[in-house]
Amino acid sequence: MGAAALATLGWATLGWVTLGWMHAGVDGRTPAVYTMNVILIVDNNTAWSMNTVRPAIELAMDDVNTRLLAGTGVRLNATFDCYSSEWLESKASSCEDTDCEARELVKALKANDQLGCVIVGPSCQYSSYSLLRSQSVFNRPVIAAGSFGLSTTYSAILSRTLVPATKISTMLTRLWAHADARKQFAWRTAIVFTEGNNDANVCFWYLQALLENVQGPLGQNFMSLRGLLGKDHVLALDTFARFNTTLSGTRHSNVIIMCASLTRAEEVIKGLGHLSADTREQLVFVVIDLFGLDYYKTYENHSSALERALIVTLPERQATAFGEKFNLTSNHFVVGYYDSVLLYGSVLRRGLQQGSYSCSSADAHSFRNLHFQGLEEEIYLDENGDRDTNIKILNLRGNKFEEVWDYSTGLGTFLLAEEPPKMMEVVKIALVAVCSLLFLLFLGFIIMWR
Repeated sequence: MGAAALATLGWATLGWVTLGWMHAGVDGRTPAVYTMNVILIVDNNTAWSMNTVRPAIELAMDDVNTRLLAGTGVRLNATFDCYSSEWLESKASSCEDTDCEARELVKALKANDQLGCVIVGPSCQYSSYSLLRSQSVFNRPVIAAGSFGLSTTYSAILSRTLVPATKISTMLTRLWAHADARKQFAWRTAIVFTEGNNDANVCFWYLQALLENVQGPLGQNFMSLRGLLGKDHVLALDTFARFNTTLSGTRHSNVIIMCASLTRAEEVIKGLGHLSADTREQLVFVVIDLFGLDYYKTYENHSSALERALIVTLPERQATAFGEKFNLTSNHFVVGYYDSVLLYGSVLRRGLQQGSYSCSSADAHSFRNLHFQGLEEEIYLDENGDRDTNIKILNLRGNKFEEVWDYSTGLGTFLLAEEPPKMMEVVKIALVAVCSLLFLLFLGFIIMWR
C-alpha cells in the first residue's frame, strides 16, 4: 500500500465512540450502535471523492436514526477512511493505481477491532475488485455507488446503488433488436468508439461491457453486445484516426456507440464534417452519458450535428425540498451514497425486527430482491444486488432534448414516447368527445320519455 494511503489511515465517528461493530451501555439504556465503515478515495477528479460525498452520508445517517431506527433502541454510526493514488498528480484517472489501498484499510480496521457491520464504498473499480477478492478476511457485505465493471459483477456480497455496466449493455442489445414506429428494423452491426472518454473511471467499464462477456460463480452468464451480435459485427476503435479512416472508407456499420459528455460528443460528430452529406445522414450516434445533467434544459444555440445522436441517460433529477436544501441533486454519486446509507438502514431495521441480523456476510442476501424508499424515489435491487431503474433515450429536436424511449432495466422493455398531438388533432378529439356526450344525453332523454 502506498504512503499516501497509509497517511490517511484513521477513523472518526459521529455520535458514540464504538469499539468493534456494536457497543451497548452498561446501564442497559444506552442505544446499541451499529457501525458502517466508509472507504472512499480522496482527490479532485472523481465525483465520489470522500470530501464530496461525506456530507450526504452524514445527513443520511441522521435520516436513518431519526426515521428508520426510531424506537428500536439502535443507532447507526460510521467511520470514515480515505485513500489516494501515489500517482494522482500525473494521472488523469486517479482510480487506476488504487488496487490495494481499500483492501489494506479494511485489514487495518479489522486488526484494530474497528470493523463495522457493513462496508460502504469504494466506487473505484480497481479498489473494489481487490477488496472483494479478499472478502474472506473481513466477512462483511459491501455497498457501493459505483464499482460498475464486469470484474465485480455477480459478487455474492456487493450491492450497487447506481446502474452497473451490464444493465446498459443489455439495454443496448435489446435496442439493437427492437423495432417500432421510430426504429423500423433491427440493427445487426455496431462501431464502439472508445477514445476520448469524458470519465475513464466510468466510461471505460460501460464500454467494456459492450465487448466482453462474464460468467458468475453460480452459473450466471452475461452476454455482451459483441457476444450476441458476433465478434465480426461489433468493431471497437480506440483512436480518432482509426475511427475517421473507417468511416471515410467502406464502413463496417452506420451505428456508432460512444461514452462521452455532451460537449465531447458534439466535438466528435463535428470532426466528421469532411464526410459527404449523404454519409453523415446515414450515421446514428448512440451516446452513453448516464450521469450527465445537461439534457433537461432548453438550448438557444445548438449544433445540428447533435440531431444525429441518441443520448442514453438517467431521468431528470427529482427535486426534493431536503435535497435542494443541502444541494444533493447536482451529483448522482452524492445521491447514490445517500441511498446506500438508506439501504443499510432499511436492511438493518428489517433484520432487527425479524431477529435475524448477524453482522456478517451472511446478511448479504438481505440486500437482494428488495425495494426501499430512496432520497428521490423508490429503489429496487435485483437478485444480484444491482440497481434497477428507468433509462431515458433522448434526441435533440429544435432546442430541447425530447424523450424517444423509456427503458425499464427491471422489465427489459422499451416504452415509446408519444408524439405531442398537433392542434387540429386536438380539435378533432375534442369535437368527437362533445358529439359523443350529446348523443348519450339524447339517448338518455329518449329512454326516460318512453
